[in-house]
Amino acid sequence: MTVMTLLQAGRTGEAIALLERHLAQRPDDLQALLLLARVLAGQGAGERALGLLQRAVTVAPECGEAHLGIAELERARGRFDAAAAAYVAATRHLPQDPVPPYNHATLLQQGGQLEACRGAYALALQRNPRFTPALINLGNLAYAASRFDEAEAYYERARAVEGGLPEAHAGLGLLAERRGDLDAAERAFREAIRLRPGHPGMAETYNNLGSVLFRRGNPAEARQLFETAIRLRGGEHPLATDNLIATLMQLRQFEAMLALTTQAIGQRPDDANLRVERLFAALNLCRWETLDADVRMLDALPPERLPDRVGPFHSIAVPGIGRQRLCAMTAAFAARQLASLPPDTPPPDLPSPARLAGEAMPARLRIGYLSGDFHAHATSFLLVGVLEQHDRARFETFAYSYGPDDGSTMRARVVRAFDTFREVSGLSDLAVAQRIREDCIDLLVDLKGWTEGGRPEILFYRPAPVQVSWLGYPGTLGDARLADYLIGDPVVTPLAHADGYAETLALLPDCYQPNDRARTIGRLPTRAEAGLPPEGFVFCSFNQAFKFNPATLDVWCRLLAATPGSVLWLLDPGEIARQNLLRAAGERGVAPARLIFAPRLPVDEHLGRLRLADLALDTWPCNSHTTAADALWTGLPLLTCTGDTFASRVAASLLQAVGLPDLVTGSLDAYLDLALRLAADPGHLRALRERLAGNLPQAPLFDTGRFTTNLERLYTAMWQAHRAGTDGPIVL
Repeated sequence: MTVMTLLQAGRTGEAIALLERHLAQRPDDLQALLLLARVLAGQGAGERALGLLQRAVTVAPECGEAHLGIAELERARGRFDAAAAAYVAATRHLPQDPVPPYNHATLLQQGGQLEACRGAYALALQRNPRFTPALINLGNLAYAASRFDEAEAYYERARAVEGGLPEAHAGLGLLAERRGDLDAAERAFREAIRLRPGHPGMAETYNNLGSVLFRRGNPAEARQLFETAIRLRGGEHPLATDNLIATLMQLRQFEAMLALTTQAIGQRPDDANLRVERLFAALNLCRWETLDADVRMLDALPPERLPDRVGPFHSIAVPGIGRQRLCAMTAAFAARQLASLPPDTPPPDLPSPARLAGEAMPARLRIGYLSGDFHAHATSFLLVGVLEQHDRARFETFAYSYGPDDGSTMRARVVRAFDTFREVSGLSDLAVAQRIREDCIDLLVDLKGWTEGGRPEILFYRPAPVQVSWLGYPGTLGDARLADYLIGDPVVTPLAHADGYAETLALLPDCYQPNDRARTIGRLPTRAEAGLPPEGFVFCSFNQAFKFNPATLDVWCRLLAATPGSVLWLLDPGEIARQNLLRAAGERGVAPARLIFAPRLPVDEHLGRLRLADLALDTWPCNSHTTAADALWTGLPLLTCTGDTFASRVAASLLQAVGLPDLVTGSLDAYLDLALRLAADPGHLRALRERLAGNLPQAPLFDTGRFTTNLERLYTAMWQAHRAGTDGPIVL
């Protein structure tokens, strides 16, 4: 029986024995040496195979196959210099074969010798212009070096050779995503996966498609793709894990998010991004066991190791992170985001009417508002009255909306309030910037910042000569290239706090927050209808659960313990967080019945039921924002504790603007003391409510016309400063 017959029958041992007997008689038989070396290498006997190949080279120094085999075996042993020398010999002795220079190129690339490896890949292509592995790797090298046109040419050549080559489609998908063409990127990634579904080598493409779908507002399918990418890598895919965590956050699957971040921290204990993500998940679930440890870890980090992947919005409610630290964290995040953006083409020469006029103040200044919240959202509830009252003789307003059309009456009202309303949700960041330039906007106002779903990256392309951050995000964007000004007021952003902001401060005189005086308040329900007991003092806090923390709950439970018959009325945070809050309150000696959870209601009905409460309790360090304005608008006094960050000073600003500065405290001890006095003194509390009711008709906080006039004065001052080339804070 021949050697080949034995091998085909799976009788490998017998074939090896036969070859060895043959070589004992004819030790210089080149073909027998090569065949036995291949068989032994396939059986894992690399050392014996290497010895045979070295004998083959002695017998026939020009045998390229032997040199190539030696190269592969030396490479597997980690002897890269010997492998490289053997690849060179194989390339020389196999002058038509693209494989030896290609394999040599992969070794050079592995060692970081990029120029040499490009030359070896080019030699492989010279030998076979249709050798797709070399085309793909040259495309990948060009992509990594930001030579995107060159990369596209290589990928297209590979696709032309083999239309069903997944790597070519995957590379073209990366280029399309880089250009901001998410439609083309999705098509390319899907085609690559269709051609090789479920293959471990496609893990990165599953991850890339998930990233595109996440950006396109399809987090549910993105989650499945990220989970597949992780599974294909045997559970070890850090990038897909990070993307899955972000997706779970958007889906508000906080329990799964907490479990995944905890698992990932076990693998990457020094990853600051994971710590912030775990903090945010834990806060949303009112699970505070790891809170102190994670905050201590973040406090100890040097600036270069601060979170650079997790949006800073997830840090504003974390106790212990002060203004300057938050600014540094935001700067790290912004730097990472901006570094990953595709480059801009030179801005088109599209001067606005104001710029053409060459005057300090044109007849009409074009104001653009950028947001994803032009629907039934807190931002629109606050802003819509201002938009309606803009002076159309002096200002022309444009909306750039990248959020959903929810079909609500608020959406319709907001659309009507603008002179021009542009839907840009399907455009890339760069395309949105180009659209804004084409509209010749003079002053662009970003209303969302780094909040969930925000796209401040659009500002990076500088689509307007003056760019402003305002209202939606209570803090700095972290990079002065994004916004020239941050709109605040003397309370939320005093000039002494300028070190916490990358932007120049622009201060409105009363309060940075607008309000719509036309908001209606629903009917007053009975206490029974609202789920409240028939008697007893009602403390309330209708904030989201991520703003709660152990220190705040400590104070609230002490209030309940010291105020017999009282209850704490909260917005229902969901089953898991509700049970965690009840358990935490029980550990502080408060019976479950003392916490009442309210369902979500339409805004007017919610405002109506608020009048049943006796005192609204603010959260710290992230204050009530729209929630605070809601309470005050219904005549409900609000007690706050102020800090040094923007988010921790919002309620203080609102109380100042409604004439109740005496409800602002500077510590949790003072907050507790004042709350106890108000709960124990009905006369004092009644006087506060009467003062608030008397202030409402003329209070700056709810004077939409006054606010709009001041905002327009601020816009004018910004434009004049731009025309004059001056900088520095603007204070009205």
